[in-house]
Amino acid sequence: MIGYENVVSETQTCLACPTQYEGRLSDGRGFYFRYRHGVASLGFDSKDGSADAVGNSVSTELGLNSDDDDWLDHAAYVDAFNRLAEAADAQSR
Repeated sequence: MIGYENVVSETQTCLACPTQYEGRLSDGRGFYFRYRHGVASLGFDSKDGSADAVGNSVSTELGLNSDDDDWLDHAAYVDAFNRLAEAADAQSR
C-alpha cells in the first residue's frame, strides 16, 4: 500500500490557493495532489509509465470538512494524502 511514508520527495507547487504538491514515491512514480473548495484529489503515474500524475491516471477524490476550503496545512495534507492513497489502492484492486 502507498502512504505518505513512501514519499521520497515533494514540492508544494502553489503557496496560495489551491493547495498543490507534486513529488516522487519510493517506487519511482510521480504524484500530484490538489485541494480546492473542500475537495482533495491525488493522482499517481501509472506503473508502466504510460501516463503521468498530472493526467491522474489513477486518482480519487475526497471531500473534506474544513474551515478553509482552499488551503490545508501540512499535517492536514499528510492526512488527506494517506486517506486518498488508501482509497486509490482499494480502487486499483
